[in-house]
Amino acid sequence: GPLGKVGAAYRAHEFHYASLDDLPPDLTFAYRVRRGAGIDGNRDGIVLGNLLASFCHRRDTVADRWAARFVAFVRDRASRR
Repeated sequence: GPLGKVGAAYRAHEFHYASLDDLPPDLTFAYRVRRGAGIDGNRDGIVLGNLLASFCHRRDTVADRWAARFVAFVRDRASRR
């Protein structure tokens, strides 16, 4: 996928000073966190349609060029319109 491999582990930094309340119980989450709190204590990255909303954020590094993959994915989808 544009953001990485299913089941892979990625290093990220988590925003610490926010929380979400009264979330619906049927949310789809993109990540399970090993350290930190995520959104619900052990998951992060709410997925709604083609939107990913997350407290954690990944760095684009030489070892993980996720931003270039994401831009290529968006360009590909836009060219299909």
